[in-house]
Amino acid sequence: MNSYCRICFKLTISFKALEKLPPTHFLMFSLPDTYLHKKVIDFRDQIKGLRANDVDPNMFTHVHSLHITIGMLRLISPEDILAAGKILKELTESVNDCVKDRSLLIRLAGLAIMDSSSENTNVLYARVEEVEADGRLMSLIDLLRARFKEAGYLVDTHSTFKIHVTLINSKYASTDERKSFDSTLILRQFGDTDFGSVKLPDIRLAKRALDRNMEYICESKISLP
Repeated sequence: MNSYCRICFKLTISFKALEKLPPTHFLMFSLPDTYLHKKVIDFRDQIKGLRANDVDPNMFTHVHSLHITIGMLRLISPEDILAAGKILKELTESVNDCVKDRSLLIRLAGLAIMDSSSENTNVLYARVEEVEADGRLMSLIDLLRARFKEAGYLVDTHSTFKIHVTLINSKYASTDERKSFDSTLILRQFGDTDFGSVKLPDIRLAKRALDRNMEYICESKISLP
C-alpha cells in the first residue's frame, strides 16, 4: 500500500469512527410558557397518584427542559459549534420568510408513545399540532433540517421525523439499566389531556446537557416573530 492509499485508509477509518459518536447538540424550539409548565406539573402529579403505577419519578421531564426537537447534531469541535451557530444566525431572514413574519402557535393535545407496546414503554409524549394548520411549522422544520444536513451536522437518528414533546422518558431514571414502564393506564385515563396552546418564542442550538436550572445549555439562538 503506497502512502496515498494509507492516508485515504486512515481518513476512512476516522470518518467511520466519527459516525459512531452520539449526537452532541440539537436544534430545538424552547417551551418556557409558565401556563404550560403548570399543566405539565398537574399531569405529573396525577400520574404519581395512579394505582399500579410503575413510573419512576425521575422519568418525568423537568418543566424547564420541555422542548420540541428539530434535529440532532454532531458537533465535534469548538469550531463546529461556532460554525453551526453562525449557520443558525444566517438563517434568520429565511426563517422569518418561512413563517411569513407571524407567530407560530402550537397546541399540545393528546398523549402517545414511541414504542410498539404500551406495556413496555420508554417514551411517552404529548402530540403537537399547529393551531393555524397552514403548514408553516413543518416548512420551517424542513428548512432547518435541510440546511444543517447540507452542512454535515444533522444526525438522522430515526427513519421518520415526528414532532412531539417528551413528557416521560425511562432513560432519565437514575438506574444503571434502562427499565421500561407500563403506560396502558396512563393512556386510558389521560390520553386526551389538553395542555393548551403556546407561542414558540425561538429556535435554539443547544448542548445535550442541562444547567443548574434544568434547562438545556444554549449555544446560540434566534427569536421567532
